[in-house]
Amino acid sequence: MSRNKIQMTTEEEFEEYAEKATSLPPSTKDADKLILYGLYKQATAGPVNTMC
Repeated sequence: MSRNKIQMTTEEEFEEYAEKATSLPPSTKDADKLILYGLYKQATAGPVNTMC
């Protein structure tokens, strides 16, 4: 069971929500999944560093 939100570190809270995202309802739109994936990648890998 997770600790109280006030006591959770940012990393612990991130891990909790990342786990919840793996069980989204089937009705979740692909566009919404793409947004969540982008936020996840930015949080775990940082900003994209590509040259245009």
